[in-house]
Amino acid sequence: MAGFGHYPFGHLPFGHAATVEKIQDLAFNPIANPTTGQMLGYDGEAASDETLGLEMYDFIFRSIRSEDEQSNLFLKRFLTGTQQVWESIQLKILELRTLWDVTAVDDQWLPFLRPIVGWTPNLNHITDELPTPQLRRLIASSVALWKSRGNEDSMTDLLTLATDARMRVWNWFDFRWISDETGLGDDRQGLDSWLISSPEGVEREEYWSNLRIVDDGNLNRRLVRDIVELMRAVGECFEITYLAFLDLFEVDDDDSQWYDTYQDSSTGEPMVISNGECTLGDSTAAEMAIVESVEAQGWDNYVCYWRAKVNQIGASAGTATLLFYATDLENGFAIALDVPNNRVSLGSIVAGVATYAHHATLTEGYLADVYYGIRVVATPMLVTGQINVVLTVDGEELLNQSIASTFTGGAIGFGHAVDQTITIGEVEVLRLPMDEDQITINTA
Repeated sequence: MAGFGHYPFGHLPFGHAATVEKIQDLAFNPIANPTTGQMLGYDGEAASDETLGLEMYDFIFRSIRSEDEQSNLFLKRFLTGTQQVWESIQLKILELRTLWDVTAVDDQWLPFLRPIVGWTPNLNHITDELPTPQLRRLIASSVALWKSRGNEDSMTDLLTLATDARMRVWNWFDFRWISDETGLGDDRQGLDSWLISSPEGVEREEYWSNLRIVDDGNLNRRLVRDIVELMRAVGECFEITYLAFLDLFEVDDDDSQWYDTYQDSSTGEPMVISNGECTLGDSTAAEMAIVESVEAQGWDNYVCYWRAKVNQIGASAGTATLLFYATDLENGFAIALDVPNNRVSLGSIVAGVATYAHHATLTEGYLADVYYGIRVVATPMLVTGQINVVLTVDGEELLNQSIASTFTGGAIGFGHAVDQTITIGEVEVLRLPMDEDQITINTA
């Protein structure tokens, strides 16, 4: 044990002042700042770029190196492999201090961090499916994630991290509120209960919820099922419905799924997405927007749903247009929501010219600045070669019509007439027959 200098037990000769040396380790090296670090002898982290610039060749006697320089550096080349081994070992030593840093740790060590934050080997069927960037993000957020396990937000957060797919969850309470309450007044919010159904004939219906997630052909469905089963509340069952398209406009200015006439020819005004709504603004020209994806051109036999409202402009309200089976901005089947005349019409737009042959009125009448849920089921009829269209507004079937198959498939869209504005709150496309999975209580 180190005491005062070399005098035992701290005894000093007469006349010498008492000077206390720093604490030393067993090799008599002074330990700096022992009370300020994380542990005895800790003196802060080394700089991230700290390296030991040692060359083995430099430790060879100078006389030998001089001879080696005259013989084509045989000895130096001989030590090259050994030098590389040392440098590799040195890097691994320096990596030790990053093992707890999720953002800095090398990819190869991430699997060893998984069980520390709760992703034990029995959950490898989930974490093994994640690419390295997603696994890194999962480990970083796991503490907060486990604390919130069982609610819908934690489930959708993990699904978004793992799949980056658009999704939504309807629970049993959402279903009851929509089907029982929204028909009591004019302010119905435009929520469509037909799209929120638990499996028919199931027991314990009150424990079923519905996850609706977009599958563009690249979705890892097994991973989705595993995450839902892990993150759901105890005793809750889930029906997973795979969608062709969904936009809830949750991210401001995210118009990545749409192409509009403003982009096409700078006609009208740009699409505005803010606070969960998408608006095509008032202008001196009619405007249209359509789903921008290659896959959308192949959609057929589907259910499309818009939560839409015609906005009041000045003293009057106008007409909103909804497209389906559309091949482009100027061609497709169309629905006109005519607020002033309390009428909804079904027809088509060809080369930008609209023709409506079928009309119906809503029992309670239409209002401006009020959301309506407009649903269309467009099904090809193989025998007649026509398209059967069922049009429903806020759960009330208004039209059931077979029309000529001018368009056999295509995307969906929406737009407005001159000097009008349309606002969309939700858009969804569901291919028929429904593609779904079920997670029951006893699913292994």
